[in-house]
Amino acid sequence: MTRALMACGVATCAFAVGLGLYATGGPAEARKVRLDEQRYGDIREIGRALKCASVPLPETLDDVQPCGSALVSQQRRGPEARNVHGMVIIDPVTSEPYAYSRLADGGADICMAPQSHAWQTSPPYIVARLTRRDGLLCVRASAPA
Repeated sequence: MTRALMACGVATCAFAVGLGLYATGGPAEARKVRLDEQRYGDIREIGRALKCASVPLPETLDDVQPCGSALVSQQRRGPEARNVHGMVIIDPVTSEPYAYSRLADGGADICMAPQSHAWQTSPPYIVARLTRRDGLLCVRASAPA
């Protein structure tokens, strides 16, 4: 009887752990969430730099220059991810520059394709700051004043 109860307890614990990993996505999903957070930080900093840009906005991300403290949060990335002005513009997932498009109103969208399920469905705590376009999440930079 004791062995049967112990086996039942072990099976219940194993089931609970398995269910927890299934529900949260496990370590692989957590890595994707952290990577999406890093990428959001990159496109947010590009958006901030664009707000300080001269009118009109640059044609490409190669011409974006840092503004104020833009480089402080980007220190974790090496020179291979930066443009000539020191701004991180390379997406670590695609190894290509982040998607950038100028808008008719003079502003621009800087976009990333989310990798984690959580960011694909509803990005945490920042939904109001992002727009969705063709499966991408974008930071909108208004035209400089």
